[in-house]
Amino acid sequence: MILLDTNICSYIINAKPEAVLKRFQQYRLGEIGLCSVVAGLQVENWVPAV
Repeated sequence: MILLDTNICSYIINAKPEAVLKRFQQYRLGEIGLCSVVAGLQVENWVPAV
């Protein structure tokens, strides 16, 4: 299993590196994950403040 951190998630979301996206396609669902703290930080960055 691969566990992604906040910096890597932000990089992938913003840069969309082709090599990384191709590599991710080699994994099955559930083999790449992130912790709840990282998920929360990413959602916080996607949702506009009210």
